[in-house]
Amino acid sequence: MTESGGAAAGRTDGPALDVARFGLDGDGRLEVAGQWRGVRGRRFVRPTLDLRLRDGSARRLLAVLDHKPWAPDAVGEWVAAFAFEDAVGEVQGAELAVAPGVVVELAGPGGSGP
Repeated sequence: MTESGGAAAGRTDGPALDVARFGLDGDGRLEVAGQWRGVRGRRFVRPTLDLRLRDGSARRLLAVLDHKPWAPDAVGEWVAAFAFEDAVGEVQGAELAVAPGVVVELAGPGGSGP
């Protein structure tokens, strides 16, 4: 099941991420932050970020361990960061996977939804 992320998604019946930030952090890494909905009782694994680049290629990134255990806490902000050496402007969109069946679409960095 793939759900759309972002507050504008308008879906409340399945996993969703209300994206607060998707962009470069102070360390030059891509960071995704927000609040999860519809994931009560789910156990997250190490997040992966599948990027769609402007040249038509794709890249898969694995989250750095700084924010482990990536629990979808009901209180507070959820954060995952990814080492990324290319120009952030080349990213058109992304898919964030955090558990089997919990995958959300993200707009390019700086956006808050698909």
